[in-house]
Amino acid sequence: MKIRGCIFCLIMLMPPAIVNAAGMVSGRYGSAGGRNIVIVVEVSKPPPAAYIVLQRIPPRITVSRADPAPAGFIAKTGTLKWFIKNPRPGERTFTLNLSAAVPARALSGEIRYRDPVTGRMVRRTIARR
Repeated sequence: MKIRGCIFCLIMLMPPAIVNAAGMVSGRYGSAGGRNIVIVVEVSKPPPAAYIVLQRIPPRITVSRADPAPAGFIAKTGTLKWFIKNPRPGERTFTLNLSAAVPARALSGEIRYRDPVTGRMVRRTIARR
């Protein structure tokens, strides 16, 4: 019982940035598969200075509309990239309309950001429901 109490006290004494660093940015598919893809990104407090969202779609599939517009698209690998600077805490939605229906298993994505406490790059897979 004493050990648990001590660990709890240590966690409570840590600065908020250290306590929250592990779960700062996460993503999940709100809708995956078909022609319309929705990615929901959740940013907790304190937010990182920036984060990158990478979404891979099958080659030869084109994007007819994306909101927000991606910073880049590599057609050969089917990779879209968004670079979000100075994000606010909360949810942000990314939507894609594709030229053809894509099965959910053919999609993969990740979010990258630099942990402000350690300076290390964090990579998190965009989760399926």
